[in-house]
Amino acid sequence: MESRSAALSEERVSARLSYALRKHSPGWHVTCERTPHDILITATHAASPGLRFEYPAEWDDDTVVEIARAHWQHHEEIRIASAAPKIVNRQAVEGLRTMIAALRWTSVDVRAVSFLMWELGQLTREEAAWIAGYLGADAPNHPIYPDDLGPPGN
Repeated sequence: MESRSAALSEERVSARLSYALRKHSPGWHVTCERTPHDILITATHAASPGLRFEYPAEWDDDTVVEIARAHWQHHEEIRIASAAPKIVNRQAVEGLRTMIAALRWTSVDVRAVSFLMWELGQLTREEAAWIAGYLGADAPNHPIYPDDLGPPGN
């Protein structure tokens, strides 16, 4: 019976956190896993490498949800992924994001590579604009389009 209640608790926490995060930022999926030692919360998004938080196993569901929501309130990764367009070239986006983080590129470096990948057909125009504008050490936090035409519909 304890295993069943733990599974129900995991589902309840996952559902509450998924709802809270999607309300704040669409596209996120949250899972909860209780182990004997801790509670693991994993948040995934098509435009993100994901987030993982660990909390003490003795915390109750309400505490986990409250603390996790507080952690997400101003989390940089949630802000960046929330600004993403529909991701069409997931492998290219994941690979480029890995390189940007590993090599600590500036926004100028990011812009050069993302625009080149757009020119080569490896990224959509919107993916390149999002990456160029939101990633890199000194990113301006707005899309920068590779062709100076601005957002779609302009």
